[in-house]
Amino acid sequence: MINCKPLAHLKHIEIGQIIQAMHCYRDNLKLSESCVFDISFKNILNNHCLAKMDGMQMKSIIDALNWRAMKLMYLGEYERFIYYRCLSGKIVSSLKVFQEVNGPKINKNAVCTPIQTA
Repeated sequence: MINCKPLAHLKHIEIGQIIQAMHCYRDNLKLSESCVFDISFKNILNNHCLAKMDGMQMKSIIDALNWRAMKLMYLGEYERFIYYRCLSGKIVSSLKVFQEVNGPKINKNAVCTPIQTA
């Protein structure tokens, strides 16, 4: 499994806010969804900014932060809404880099030959 550290560039307060958002978000998940979520949540709780994650675990963080942002927007707390959306954007950026480095490689020089069918 290929891992990266998407939280390494974040401040400690931002990691605390991620933990808080994930804690609140977890109560709204179905049992089948919470299994994968718990892996990333425990990973962050144990390792903080040194947590090694794959794309699915980063997606769990993004979902929790966006959920928290929407709750704040409905409460009229627009500055905090924007803050959580920006924090989510930082994780999205890490996810994109992770996917570019570790995703399937496309050979642009490959020639595609048509397949004849009967």
